[in-house]
Amino acid sequence: MVTNLASMRRADLPQISAKPPNGRGGFDNTGTQTPQKPYKNRMTRSRKLRNESTKLQLSLHELCEKLSTTGKIDKIKAQEDMINKLEVEVETAKKDAQDFKGESTELKVNMAKINQKMDL
Repeated sequence: MVTNLASMRRADLPQISAKPPNGRGGFDNTGTQTPQKPYKNRMTRSRKLRNESTKLQLSLHELCEKLSTTGKIDKIKAQEDMINKLEVEVETAKKDAQDFKGESTELKVNMAKINQKMDL
């Protein structure tokens, strides 16, 4: 059904509000001005959430660093223990080598004596 808006009465016309779509004041259907609603910025809420999330991410990052440093400390302690064990082994090897050098010089002297006796 097609209606002609010019032929309709004012009461039959659809009521159009001059109020802006965001609801921040304007005129209502009766022509009186509506008070301005308090400004609620959705971005403020999202900014707050973003700030909280970045704070949580930073605290999580700090916790991860602490955990990784404790893991690193444990690794360093294990490496220090291995170094100490290796140092002890090196010291014993040096002592063994000195003993072996002493024995080898004795053997060389004895071989030289045997060679001299055989030459005679």
